[in-house]
Amino acid sequence: MSHKAKGLLILILICALCLSGCRESRVIEEIIYDQASKDIDFQNDLKVAQNREDSRNQNKELPKKKSEQTDKKTDEEHQASKKGNEKNEGEASNTKYDPDTKNNDANDSSGTKTGERGDKEQASEDDSSAGASNNPNDRQIYDANGTVVDLPEQVNSVVAAGDAAAIVQMLGGKSIISGSSTSFTANSLVGQVFASQDVGKAATLWQGDGTSVMSSSNFNKLLSMKPDVCINVSGQGSFSDSQRSILKEKKIACITLPALTSSDNIQDAVTITGDMIGDRSGQKGGVNAKKLAAEYVSYCKDMISEVKGKTGLFTWNNIDFNTGKKNAHSTASNGQYTLYLSDWENTSYTITTNTGASLYKDSSGVAVAPQGYSKSPLSYFLSVAGVCNNGARFVRDNRSEYAAVPLNRNVFEHKTSGSHIFYGDTNESFARVKSGESIDIGLGEQNFKAILVESSSIKNKIQASDTWKVYGRVTANNVTDYGFLAKDGSMVTSYIRGNYDIYVNPKGVGSWTKGSAESILGAKWVAWKFHGAYSESQVKSEIKKFYSKFYRYNLSDSQVNKILAGS
Repeated sequence: MSHKAKGLLILILICALCLSGCRESRVIEEIIYDQASKDIDFQNDLKVAQNREDSRNQNKELPKKKSEQTDKKTDEEHQASKKGNEKNEGEASNTKYDPDTKNNDANDSSGTKTGERGDKEQASEDDSSAGASNNPNDRQIYDANGTVVDLPEQVNSVVAAGDAAAIVQMLGGKSIISGSSTSFTANSLVGQVFASQDVGKAATLWQGDGTSVMSSSNFNKLLSMKPDVCINVSGQGSFSDSQRSILKEKKIACITLPALTSSDNIQDAVTITGDMIGDRSGQKGGVNAKKLAAEYVSYCKDMISEVKGKTGLFTWNNIDFNTGKKNAHSTASNGQYTLYLSDWENTSYTITTNTGASLYKDSSGVAVAPQGYSKSPLSYFLSVAGVCNNGARFVRDNRSEYAAVPLNRNVFEHKTSGSHIFYGDTNESFARVKSGESIDIGLGEQNFKAILVESSSIKNKIQASDTWKVYGRVTANNVTDYGFLAKDGSMVTSYIRGNYDIYVNPKGVGSWTKGSAESILGAKWVAWKFHGAYSESQVKSEIKKFYSKFYRYNLSDSQVNKILAGS
């Protein structure tokens, strides 16, 4: 064979080998076929990934994603929640959480979805999947703003202020709170009840109850601690907008709980916190938070039903003091009235004539009464126990509190140099209930026999004040009424008709009046104090039962007495 023929044969063999190498293998053919198979439902896989309600394989551990019709609206609402309050970056709007909707107009979150510190990608502001986790081990929940928040698989370190910290500690168990406010860390009962749960190791990051923005130095301390979750309560300014932005950048989850101003909101806050913490029962001293949260909600509902069955519901003008809506009807045959005073302002209080002449002066100060139906859970638990908080009826000017005096302001000019002003209607009084011509009840009468105060110091101020004295009847210009004679001999009418009691509201690990997991106990306490529906021993037993079940601590008799004394 010639060299030319041999070369041609070699070239033919090389081409044949190349062609055989380009042929798809049997394995590749099978993979391509499987990917194109009609048995795979790509649309349902997308639903599963988004945890949509209409998916066949919904993951119940994730929050439900609404159907496509509401996705656009949810995204718009989510973007709106990012705008914040430009006037005060540390002030969050005081908004009630509505459990019937996943969008709330609370403005105390940046609206962005933060997640675990790790390798998650930072989502852009206009990305509808912002905050979506790339880690399959992470979890997601809705907070009170309706925002989906990414969480690590296990939450073991939480920063929360005030009564929110007590809820976290109740549901999480040992070593769960890593930072809080002095109202929690300096509470001696907290240290006793949670001593075995390492609560003493929690850093103090806020002064007071944590309603003011955390200082820069303490915020830097928080960042160095690297907690799993930071909690903000709606209506409180615990974190500024810029601080929340930094938490997002650091991939530290920030969850907003509903304001603890009503029974419903407290139960919702406990439920969200339980979902956030999950099951830590496998750890030493840990708790199955989700299970305990459900038990707490059942306990509250049973307690409300029991107390109402004893006393009957008593409200004003068919207002539901839990929601502020007009849909309640009193069932109590003989309801009681009271007045809750939350504070005392050290200022001067004067009464003058229209010409400015001084008739009366009290330099000891004025009492402060919160107004509105849902400003404190106490008003609702009072109504459950057959008692109406008279101060809850006063709603005007969007103010949260008013100066409260028991004297008639209809004739003379009443002034205070403090920051709190009087309610606008001079014919109304916090110490008097008047409805139509047949009802006119003053403080000290049978159906208005006591007032409630936040602390023993307020009680002492009232007892020392001339304004709150029981004067009895006096006569001026042939008119006899309750009150006293002013400097010019004219009568200053008082709505205090007789001796009255001053009850200091109980306080334990949490505040019973400002809103905490313990507020529910107030219903049975009120039913005892105002109606005798329970005995003192029954109320003490209930407090011990609550602490044992939810705080896993057995109170001594001395500790129970201190709780009831509000100390």
